[in-house]
Amino acid sequence: MSTIRDYLWELPSQSSPYNEVSLPKLGRLAGIRPFPKQKAKMVDELVKYYSFSSNIVDVLKRLNSFERELIEERVRSSGPLGEDEIEKIVKKHNFKASKSDRSYYFSQSKEYFTDYFGKNSPARVLFLKKLFIPEDFLTILRKHVKPFEIKYTPVEKFSPKDGIIGEIVLREGFKDDFIKLIRLINTAKLSVTKKTSMLTKSAAVKINNVLGYGEILVWKQGIEEIRNVKETTRIFGLYMLLISSGIISVEKGSVVLTLKSGDIVKQNPVEMCTTLMNAYIEASAINELDRIRELKIKTAYHPHFKKCRETVLKHLRTCPINEWISMSEFQNNIKKTDRYYLTEQVGEILSYSEYDRYYYARMQGWHEIEGRFVEVVLLEYLHTMGIIDAAVAEGCHYSDYGDHETEYLSLEFFKLTPMGAFVIGATDKYKPIAEEEASGFVVQPNFDIIISEGMHKQVHNLFFDRFAKKIADDAANIYCLNFKAIVNALDSGIAVREIIEYLERHCDNTLPDNVRKTLEDWERESKRIRIRKITIVETDDKYLMEELKSSKSICKYIQKELSYAAEINGKASVNIKREIEKKNHFCIIE
Repeated sequence: MSTIRDYLWELPSQSSPYNEVSLPKLGRLAGIRPFPKQKAKMVDELVKYYSFSSNIVDVLKRLNSFERELIEERVRSSGPLGEDEIEKIVKKHNFKASKSDRSYYFSQSKEYFTDYFGKNSPARVLFLKKLFIPEDFLTILRKHVKPFEIKYTPVEKFSPKDGIIGEIVLREGFKDDFIKLIRLINTAKLSVTKKTSMLTKSAAVKINNVLGYGEILVWKQGIEEIRNVKETTRIFGLYMLLISSGIISVEKGSVVLTLKSGDIVKQNPVEMCTTLMNAYIEASAINELDRIRELKIKTAYHPHFKKCRETVLKHLRTCPINEWISMSEFQNNIKKTDRYYLTEQVGEILSYSEYDRYYYARMQGWHEIEGRFVEVVLLEYLHTMGIIDAAVAEGCHYSDYGDHETEYLSLEFFKLTPMGAFVIGATDKYKPIAEEEASGFVVQPNFDIIISEGMHKQVHNLFFDRFAKKIADDAANIYCLNFKAIVNALDSGIAVREIIEYLERHCDNTLPDNVRKTLEDWERESKRIRIRKITIVETDDKYLMEELKSSKSICKYIQKELSYAAEINGKASVNIKREIEKKNHFCIIE
């Protein structure tokens, strides 16, 4: 690590119009009189000067109001000031530099902001190199500069210029979205693409129809106009959260439920939100940078974004609860104190130039990449879990050709919900919505199953949706348990014994005798007819067959003797199964 002496040795020992920083100039601005002429002694004198922290602090007292605010903002900031931050101070003080004092304008990618200080400004004592103030000096100054205070200005109502196209308030109701999607996966086939395992367009349309309120899409008339599920926001977030939580998986090109699905539907909203949140923080399959759809970005290495998400949550805990705040204000606070939260994890960021068809060092500012990353975390994931309410607008990005290119849903304002504040640890006080009592169901002698309102209603719906026909869907759901339902259950790998045990465990009334007896009969009947692939030794002579079976050398290989069997066309096995079931016999294909 370079020391102050190292920096000084790199400076020229003579002043010239081409050297804005030189040893003699630093000595003059520092007020060292007399100042030696030999370089070694110049360095020694300046090292001695900089070794007294009081000299560093004294620089602040000698600055004008504009220069002092610039230095103090740099001291408070977690990194070099951005162009937007400098321009804000410039406008505040109505600063105009003369041509002799300001040789060129600030460059957004490096800390070239010494041009905002006069050539004879005491502030230049702090810049041993034109590019930066040494960390040693910043450490001293931080003890004498009021630290950055995070503040938020609640917004009572939005103005037309905000361009808000929708306010989405999910809160505890977010659970209904997940339950509806889980039930849809349980009963319908949702396909995914072979290459990316992402939901197909048709699957996204099905989900949108089930959720009850349409996906907000910018510059599109409806969900049918999307090209793929990546153009959605809420549906994409739902899918990724279920995948990351292990509640669903992809098998043979379709989405299927895992054993965890039964557990999560039993949870209340706070428990479900906590489960999903923990899974999201740890998720390695989620890449928020890929969701900045208006840019093509490459990073030095593919990281785990856990620390980045935790940084966003850390700042979210400082937000007022149940108050609308500006997204730009939230982003600015993160920028001020955790400017490098993303690049510390991904390294160098390269962005694609449509004009040159090549990846260059990033051409975008902090808000266009780091800021948009924060927006994706909030809108696609935290909002989907009910942690924040969202007020959204239409975002638009123009390519380097200047043509209209990419539209996206932009989060303009958000509100930290009471439940969200409790889940992320911003408060330990939360009064949840009154929980419903655990509920079972009633099985009637006519084989109808009536599921009333209650905490476990969705759990029971999930089980019976897999095979039984729903004949009513209102305050109470009614399913019919008939021969066809048992056929569906067997086709889905659900044994009749499993159904009997589920009814006995959750039924609020005594299971009617006729229902129990019929199910037990069906259990026995379900095993009587089988269609399976086997290897046999066949002969038309039954005496010859007996002779073969009596041979010890052959008998040891016989696994099971066939009493009643018929050879069928293997391609017609499904058709034969259906014909058997039409005669009210169960048949399984092994």
